[in-house]
Amino acid sequence: MKTAIDYNNIPGADTRDMQMCMLQLGNIYVSQKNASALYPLIKALKQSFAISTTLHIRAETEKLEYHYFGLLNKPALALPKLEQSLALKDSLALLESSTIKQDITKELKDREQQLQISLLTKSNELSKSYTWFFAILAITTAAILLLVFYNYKQQKQNLNKQAQLNAAIMAQKTEIEGSLQKAYDANKARENVIQIMAHELRSPISGIAAISGTLLQNDGMNPSEQNELIALIEGTATKSYHLINELIETNSTRKLQLTKRQFDVKKLLEETINLLQFKAQDKKQVIQLHAPDGSIMVTADEEKMGRVFSNLLTNAIKFSPLQEKIRVTITPNSGYLQVAVIDNGKGIPQSQLKNIFNLFTSAQQTGTAGEKSFGIGLSVCKQIVEAHGGHIEVISTEGKGSTFTVQLPLTDNV
Repeated sequence: MKTAIDYNNIPGADTRDMQMCMLQLGNIYVSQKNASALYPLIKALKQSFAISTTLHIRAETEKLEYHYFGLLNKPALALPKLEQSLALKDSLALLESSTIKQDITKELKDREQQLQISLLTKSNELSKSYTWFFAILAITTAAILLLVFYNYKQQKQNLNKQAQLNAAIMAQKTEIEGSLQKAYDANKARENVIQIMAHELRSPISGIAAISGTLLQNDGMNPSEQNELIALIEGTATKSYHLINELIETNSTRKLQLTKRQFDVKKLLEETINLLQFKAQDKKQVIQLHAPDGSIMVTADEEKMGRVFSNLLTNAIKFSPLQEKIRVTITPNSGYLQVAVIDNGKGIPQSQLKNIFNLFTSAQQTGTAGEKSFGIGLSVCKQIVEAHGGHIEVISTEGKGSTFTVQLPLTDNV
């Protein structure tokens, strides 16, 4: 047997025969319990795997290793070799089973093909009899379909041309409508700016007129009082100038720009009341300020908040009867400053309250002396207050008066 192994180990010899001989020799070594001779044989077997091998030979080799480690009394190394040998044998059994199944399947397919050929041969004669009939039918159908397709294509081309023409007309129409709308919007915006300017400038201009009248009618006024009134006129004129620039800017951008700084809101209200006091005197009205002692500091846009208070006081004067009192209260409250303007005038109908802060609202009334209302001032007030992170609201009863309340953060948190 060793001679056969040596012969098969020659290059070009049958490697499988050599491996089978080596397995037989290994089993002899196992039966003789010759572990020293078994080890080099297993090593040589594994080296021969580089030339060729089979699952059977690999399984038997793993089994020899199992016996080898058993002879050495190393069960921990022997058991994995036995498991590997059994696994390889299982794989071989599955492969052989698959091969048998494939052979059976091939045989069935061959018989099925033979049966199909037989059936096709029998039906061939019947098919020939129908061939001419279907050929004529196919040619006739093709001619009809070709005619239908040609008509469909022509109709589709006509529809596409009509659709393109309609699209061009609609595009021109949309462009014209867009241009008209832009022109209308621009014209409306200009009208709005003019109305807002007229409304917003009415209070400062009337204040300037009233102060100027006081200066002209009181020749004996001491210089300090004159200087104070002149300074008030100058400040009001400057604010009006800034107001005009701001309104022009508002027409070009919707975002309200704020210039915040810390100021005394109590002092601002006192200046606003002093400016409008002359207007209130025309209707023999009195404006009273109720506020805590000392300064009340807030961080906000002083000029814009002055416009808010001026608008609210102007409305109170406008809609209050003769010889009426108008009260202004300042109340710090939980991080917010609450300013309320309270009058006992005409009040606002309940149906108009929900629209009172809309720009150009239809909820407009004439004043108690016939003063005209544009429906702008309260909308401007709402925009300014909300831009500061505040809130404005109204409680009103028709015929009894209104209370407008502004809540403004004491610190800059916007």
